Amino acid sequence: FKLLAFYMFFLICTGTPINGLTLFVTAQNKKLRQPLNYILVNLAVAGLIMCCFGFTITITSAFNGYFILGATFCAIEGFMATLGGEVALWSLVVLAIERYIVVCKPMGSFKFSGTHAGA
Repeated sequence: FKLLAFYMFFLICTGTPINGLTLFVTAQNKKLRQPLNYILVNLAVAGLIMCCFGFTITITSAFNGYFILGATFCAIEGFMATLGGEVALWSLVVLAIERYIVVCKPMGSFKFSGTHAGA
C-alpha cells in the first residue's frame, strides 16, 4: 500500500501543476484558443479531475491500508475517477482521428473547426 501511496502522491504533485499550467497558458494566450486546442484543454480538465478527486481519495486509502471514508465517498471517488478517465480517453480518440486525417489524407479538404470541437 505504501508504494501505491507514493505513486499517487507523485501523480498528484506532477499532474496538478502541469494540467493547471496548461489551462492557465491557454487562457492567457489568445493564439492558443483554437478548436483543436480545446481538446487539449479538455484533456487537462480531465487530468485535474483525476488528480483532485480520484487520486487524493485513493492516497488516503493507501496510507491507511483500507477505505476509511465510507460508502458515499467510495461512490464519489469511483464516479470521478471513471469520469476523468473516460473524458481523457475520448479526448485522445478525437486527437487520434484528427492526426489520422492530417497524416493519411493530407490533400483532403477537411479542416477541424469550432463545430467539430463542440460536437
